[in-house]
Amino acid sequence: MTRVSRLGAVVVLLAALAGCGGPQHRPTTGDLMYRYFRSTHVRHDRYAGVTGPDRLAEFAAEGGPKAVVASMFSVYECIDADYLEQQREQDRYRTYAGACPTATAKRRAERFAGRGGTVYTRRILIQHHDGSLELGTVYVPRRRDGGTRLVDQNGGEYRTLDDFRQHNETLRGDDWIVTLEHITSVPGHGRIVTVTGHAAPDRRPWLYASIALALLAAAGATLLVVRAVRRRRTPDPLLDQWSV
Repeated sequence: MTRVSRLGAVVVLLAALAGCGGPQHRPTTGDLMYRYFRSTHVRHDRYAGVTGPDRLAEFAAEGGPKAVVASMFSVYECIDADYLEQQREQDRYRTYAGACPTATAKRRAERFAGRGGTVYTRRILIQHHDGSLELGTVYVPRRRDGGTRLVDQNGGEYRTLDDFRQHNETLRGDDWIVTLEHITSVPGHGRIVTVTGHAAPDRRPWLYASIALALLAAAGATLLVVRAVRRRRTPDPLLDQWSV
């Protein structure tokens, strides 16, 4: 079996897995990777505009699905934006590396990386709320001591994927992204996950604290009522003397 036919078989398998269980609103990693392999309209993709069969052939030439996924979600040193655009125009753009950050994002990433550090790019697969696909770019600055962060296009800095989802101002709650669970890892390790592009902050600690305070207040109020009732039922000898 050729590499192209093997990749085609894997894509068919992904489609079958995506269809199991009937209609669903939450896309799986299989759903989105199937769409990515087959789609000819992925913004900022390395094979944008290539026909479906040629696209599968290109992926097969890279070593098949596992090799494509490993390459797709790894990190790369950034490429000058003008040079990258030139390569795209000449149809030579064949890397998952992204353009170097500009302005605010560059300052934030370089400030964290410090002297001797490196600013990497990482791609994330995004399905926007309107159904369109995009290979987005985020930045992973790495210090000489191995410390890393995540910086987005707007210059926001985050410690983890959950931190990014709770506080980024780029994606929406009805966008979906495929990325590494350990999104700041270099060169990349951990599970590949599919999560919403934005999530509300975890307010459970505040909720638990509010419930505890409410219970304490209720207990205090109950104690005061009980004491008041007892005072009314128990005569005060001193008051009885003056009432005679």
